[in-house]
Amino acid sequence: MKAKVIMFKQNGNEIKQAFVNLTKWFDKVYYTEPDPEDYNSIDIVIEHNGIFAYIDRTNETQLTDRNKEMMQNFVADIENSLFNKRWINLVDLEFAKQAGLNYERLLQRREDIIKRREESDAKAAKEKEGRQKEHAKQYHESMVQIKNSLKEGKVLRADNIAEAMAHFKYKVHPRTLGTIHKLNGVIGINSATKPKGMNWNTHSSIIETVKEFANS
Repeated sequence: MKAKVIMFKQNGNEIKQAFVNLTKWFDKVYYTEPDPEDYNSIDIVIEHNGIFAYIDRTNETQLTDRNKEMMQNFVADIENSLFNKRWINLVDLEFAKQAGLNYERLLQRREDIIKRREESDAKAAKEKEGRQKEHAKQYHESMVQIKNSLKEGKVLRADNIAEAMAHFKYKVHPRTLGTIHKLNGVIGINSATKPKGMNWNTHSSIIETVKEFANS
């Protein structure tokens, strides 16, 4: 049979009504022909008071007795079934309006869901911001500890010192910072492991730079 069905447009944000070939699954529930462009998916369509509307997308393997029973229960109390959905979409609203169901109740339910989602998103965003601030605080404290350790004369990993310099935006030539990053040893304000091939002038310059950073 062919019927005019309320469904979504391709963009998924708007609705339309179009004539579609339907196969009856059982009373008040139909399904469309397989869509070859979407892994042969089919749309489940419900009917109430002569109005047809899309309700779900699935495939023919899901036309089982168990799912049939679930859909029979759904259409047996269509108004409350729509109301109790986790999300009320635009097709649901248009279907309710045209089929003579309680549109205002359904619309209020949709608005309540949106409000709860917004509140949940705001709470999640605030919690995420709190975690980020705490992480930033802990990270800053770890960078302060590196600087204090250098002042105390401790010898630290070269890459950790370079990371601290970058964190505090300490003005150092990018090439010098890069050289510190590449050191495989450790550095203190008085000594450093000199890599093979590095000249003594560069080595001394690095130690001096670290000393100035520690006391900055």
